[in-house]
Amino acid sequence: EVEGVSGTARYENGSMHFDIAGGTAVGLGVTGATIDLTNLDDLTLKQYAVLRMPIAGPAAQVMAVISRPKLGLPKDALFDPKRISGDAAVMLDLRFPLLSDLAMSEVDIKATTALSGLSLKSVVPDLDLTDGVGKIVYADDQLTVAAQIKLDGIPFDLNIRELFAPKAPYRQRYELKGTMPASFMAKAGLPSPEPYITGPVGATVVYQTHPNGTSDVTGKFDLKAAKLDGAPIGWAKAAGVDASLNLGVKLSAGAKLLSADFDGKGNGLVAKGKLAFADGGIVQQVSLSQFSLGRSDVALD
Repeated sequence: EVEGVSGTARYENGSMHFDIAGGTAVGLGVTGATIDLTNLDDLTLKQYAVLRMPIAGPAAQVMAVISRPKLGLPKDALFDPKRISGDAAVMLDLRFPLLSDLAMSEVDIKATTALSGLSLKSVVPDLDLTDGVGKIVYADDQLTVAAQIKLDGIPFDLNIRELFAPKAPYRQRYELKGTMPASFMAKAGLPSPEPYITGPVGATVVYQTHPNGTSDVTGKFDLKAAKLDGAPIGWAKAAGVDASLNLGVKLSAGAKLLSADFDGKGNGLVAKGKLAFADGGIVQQVSLSQFSLGRSDVALD
């Protein structure tokens, strides 16, 4: 609800138009909002209300406003106001028929949010998101995010897409792109590649969840700037030598590791294969469809 409203109204061509010069919504300033009531002169047509409301202020308060149940935005489309800080400016667009028994399914909602100085606590345990700048759009049963952020002080590009329609091909898709030290993996709750990989790693990681609860992770890693140590097989790679790794991981509905496909190459080594996991993430089987090092070229199962 908007309180302390001031503005002007006019009626023309069967529509009532309101220009809201100022007001407040849950303590936040609202300026430049408009409301249109259409088709008022023809009862054979549906009458609609169209609201366009810019809201700006601290991110936590803005999220508290648009997370109200009456707006009908999916809970997954919102950040928890208790965990968020920074500044936000939202353009909220609503369109709905003028009915006494209005259902939320009849309300068309679009929310476009510009964020700056965004911080979000515990995006994963012991890891906070800071210095976020970007844009969030909710419309047509989907949420998209495009932002530049920092995790543990390391800059990344973040893109998110969440689909809420009943027959969506997937539910959530997160893409993270940046250059990180190998030690960052452990802080993010992932298996550490150290001491086999040390130094900076360029990464593009995509995490996607499906309607049946299963998920997968794909990663492309540029290892040129990193140092690789494969002492058990008598191989190593110095920083500055080209090397790369592609990884595809499948997880069950309970987020248990099922399998991982990999292929990598660098400094005379080429490896391609698959890992199968038992309960607890323990490697149960290793299959190598290709492994070549120097003059050796084998396949193992």
